[in-house]
Amino acid sequence: AWLAISILAISLGLGAAGVLPVAVATLAGATFMVLCGEITMNDAYQSIDWKMILFVAGMFPLSIAMQTTGLAQVIGNALIGFSASLGSLGTAATLLIATIGFSLLLGGQTTGMILAPIAIAASSAIDTDPRAMAMAVAIGCSIAFISPLGHPSLLLVMGPGGYTFRDYARLGASLTIIAILVTLAGLHWIWNI
Repeated sequence: AWLAISILAISLGLGAAGVLPVAVATLAGATFMVLCGEITMNDAYQSIDWKMILFVAGMFPLSIAMQTTGLAQVIGNALIGFSASLGSLGTAATLLIATIGFSLLLGGQTTGMILAPIAIAASSAIDTDPRAMAMAVAIGCSIAFISPLGHPSLLLVMGPGGYTFRDYARLGASLTIIAILVTLAGLHWIWNI
């Protein structure tokens, strides 16, 4: 157990200190666990949640398809048209809520790739700081707590924790609403939108 704890502490320490990227440090730690005989290669393969990896990998082609077919632009124009009369804070709120909605369907990484250019275009259309609109999208990609599909980390804990979709909806809805309010207050305070 001491060897396993030491490998874990060293790999996390290297990632946290910035010596290595976190992904490289944790992969190195997992490799050392196998090389030192702490876990077998079969145990390592069985612990991987392949459904989650395939889900995340499938989101990127969907994002590319939405961009190349023009669907992302149509959605962006609709969002800008809807929120232009609401002012800059209303546009940020619209982008934030749309990002959360898309994150539930497409995942946060894919949604960010689709909506970030739309947010920047929206900022120039309403003459406001593009950083505020981009930040609304960036934060929205990470606060879709209503479903485990909103972020890979939520999927990672679903199986081991024994959680269901209902658990996420019940607890995540209030947390998402609080995060929306705090985000909008922060955007207003920092960028005066």
